[in-house]
Amino acid sequence: MTYSRISLSIAAAVAALGFASSSQAATYLFTLDGCSSNCGATALNPAGKVVTSQEGANVVDVTVTLFNGDTLHDTNDSQHHALSFDLPGFSSITISDLTNTPALTADGVETAGTHSASPFGNFGYTIEFPHVTHPAAISTFSFDVTGAGLT
Repeated sequence: MTYSRISLSIAAAVAALGFASSSQAATYLFTLDGCSSNCGATALNPAGKVVTSQEGANVVDVTVTLFNGDTLHDTNDSQHHALSFDLPGFSSITISDLTNTPALTADGVETAGTHSASPFGNFGYTIEFPHVTHPAAISTFSFDVTGAGLT
């Protein structure tokens, strides 16, 4: 499966990532298809999911899982990220405990910016899967997001 399908499906699925409230998990499915050749993500055939759960005061765990053998692929294309998301009301967050590093990058304090995820628009935050030599295929990853008042 192409990187485009996954990255764009993820970006659209979590455009306004609403984290779970106190110790309850929330699940978001990747159901939108932005692939120019209609890769097939639908409500009945999602490309994957994001599960968010409260880890503690101001900390939310995020787990991304891709389905049907889909994997993230490395790219140098600034339009496609491993994960693009918004957190309305947060001008900065801290991302930590990102699995599958060094292939995925974003650990540390992140300031909201404008990251394109064509054709779905711009998002404040991204997790990157930069071009590296022969990376392992990644179909799941997780990370923690910390922000004052984040639930």
